[in-house]
Amino acid sequence: VLTWRVLGDHKKPIIIYDFMGYYEPLLKIMRSMVRHGFAGPGVYDLFYVANTEKELFEMLKKSLSSK
Repeated sequence: VLTWRVLGDHKKPIIIYDFMGYYEPLLKIMRSMVRHGFAGPGVYDLFYVANTEKELFEMLKKSLSSK
């Protein structure tokens, strides 16, 4: 989905709900990719990370209202 976003084929917001740290390994790999130059820091602009239900629903509400 991130690749589609970069290519412009996917325009909807991407929200990762990191419930109880489930996606932390993925986020760690992404931070490592940026640190080692395999991805630019702009990769962080492609998605949002929500750690709580409240954050998740706030992000969804914000993304829906910006249309």
